[in-house]
Amino acid sequence: MRLLCEGHRGVLDRRTDDNDRRRTLVAIADSHRTAVTTWLGGADGGWRDALGPLTAERRTLAVTTRRAYEEAIAAG
Repeated sequence: MRLLCEGHRGVLDRRTDDNDRRRTLVAIADSHRTAVTTWLGGADGGWRDALGPLTAERRTLAVTTRRAYEEAIAAG
């Protein structure tokens, strides 16, 4: 799934995780943070509150489960 179209390159920063070179860390680029925060309109706060305390493994499970649910609903 492509989250951003070609015209939006540079919105995300990607870097290799120094602790696990197999992982890529993705974050909103500083130059776009204000625009993205405005666009979200505070909706990200609930997700941060819910997912923030979880371990990386549990966050992955939560996101994977949500994605599977959305795909099942879309498939009918």
